[in-house]
Amino acid sequence: MTAALRSPRFWLLTLAVVLVAGTTFSLGQWQLRRAAQKEALQVAIDSQKGCRPWMHGRYPL
Repeated sequence: MTAALRSPRFWLLTLAVVLVAGTTFSLGQWQLRRAAQKEALQVAIDSQKGCRPWMHGRYPL
């Protein structure tokens, strides 16, 4: 085993890199889910554009 593998600094940096990579991946997945939610919301909004406003008496609500 080399001296570098026995060093606590090596393992600390390795752990930090793994944590940063995992966090970056997780945030990327979150962004993709959020984008899908926004697209679905936009589709729902666009589908309502052609509808007449709901009327209560003489005034739309």
